[in-house]
Amino acid sequence: MTSIIRGVWIASPEGTGDLSADDVKALEGIDGVVQAAVYEVIPPDDHFASMLDNVGHLEEQTTDRPTALVLSEWDSVRSAVAAEKEVRALPAEREGGGRIIVNRSLFIKTSPVLGKLDAKYDSFGPNIQLGQFNMPDAESEFALAEWYEVHRLEPFTHLDGSIRASRLSTIAGPTKFGVIYEFDSFEAHQGFLHGIEARSHDENDVMGGIVPLTIHSWLSPAWGKRVI
Repeated sequence: MTSIIRGVWIASPEGTGDLSADDVKALEGIDGVVQAAVYEVIPPDDHFASMLDNVGHLEEQTTDRPTALVLSEWDSVRSAVAAEKEVRALPAEREGGGRIIVNRSLFIKTSPVLGKLDAKYDSFGPNIQLGQFNMPDAESEFALAEWYEVHRLEPFTHLDGSIRASRLSTIAGPTKFGVIYEFDSFEAHQGFLHGIEARSHDENDVMGGIVPLTIHSWLSPAWGKRVI
C-alpha cells in the first residue's frame, strides 16, 4: 500500500489557536485518511539558520511565515486526489481575517525507515522536521538517492529519540523532493541537528557534499511541535 503525506501550511494571527481536535477528527473522518495531526511551526534557531546559508533557495513569492502545519496520511494517491475538493472545504482550511493558506503539498513516501521508538508511537510523532527541495540536475538527483540510502537514513535509525523518517517524492507542491523526520522530543531533534545534520554540512565528512547542492523552498525546513 502506498503511503501519501499531505501537508497544509497555514499563517494565522491566532497561531494554532484556531485549530482544534474537531478539525483533526473531521479530517480523519474522510475516506482514505489514516491519521492527521496539527503542528505549531517553530522558526529555525540561530545554529540551524546559519546552516541554511549553505543551501540554494527557489525564487518564490513569499507570504507571512506559516504558524501551523496540518499533516495527514492517506492510504493511496487515488483517495487523496479524489478528496482534495472535500478537504479544502473543511473549516481547518478556511481563509479570511488575516488567515491564509500558504502552501499545500502532496507527497509519496519512499524509503521509509524506523527509528528506535517506532513501536512506541502509532501516529505522527511529537516533533517533526519536513524539508522540500530540488536538485540542480539529473546527476545530482542520482547522487541524492545514493546519499539518502547509504549515508543519511541509516544513522537516523540509531539516533536516541528517533521515531520514523522517509524520503518524499512530490505529487503536487513547490519542489520535486522532500523528507520528513519524526522525533519524540525537542531534545532528540536537537541531537539530530547537532549530529547528523551538522555532519551533512561538513564537506570533509563522508556525509557531506550533497546538502549544499539542494535548492530549498522558503518553507523548508519546517520544524513542528505537535499540538493536536
